[in-house]
Amino acid sequence: MTIEAISDLKALPTPPSTIEAVYVLSHSILGDSGGETFYWSGSSNPPDNGGTVIIPASLPSTGRWMRLVEDFILVEWFGAKGDGVTDDTIAFNNALGVAMQYKLPLTMLGKTYLISETILIDSGPYEFKLEASIIGGTKIKFRNTVTNRPLISLTPNSSHSHVENIEFIAENPLV
Repeated sequence: MTIEAISDLKALPTPPSTIEAVYVLSHSILGDSGGETFYWSGSSNPPDNGGTVIIPASLPSTGRWMRLVEDFILVEWFGAKGDGVTDDTIAFNNALGVAMQYKLPLTMLGKTYLISETILIDSGPYEFKLEASIIGGTKIKFRNTVTNRPLISLTPNSSHSHVENIEFIAENPLV
């Protein structure tokens, strides 16, 4: 079965009677790169994170749509727009948390992501990678509204973190 967006996935009846997997075309609008395959896990009950775990609109105590995750976590899966105007902080931080949980790279497409809060990387002793899927064109624009606030903060035990192929832009460099 193929559906258009995460909102359509949430609206499916639960538990699904004969549906084992659903291909979702997008997160919110067609072409946003937020789609992928989800499967029904009738015994799961983790919280909805907007990207890899989706709770149906019927709000069952157990049963979740789970995204098939293999080699990376993509910020678009969590609703990041990457248009340089929409604040992608919540989507970015949700994706970052899942990437660190799964010990997978957090990947961005060749877009401009607006971030308005410090990105906290707490990967523990595991290697963590924040990367662009293509070289050139991927930017993180930091809207800094607080004096001396960093864009990225690494916890002391995050000694194996890498950032690759991303340009950083300060939107308010004098604040």
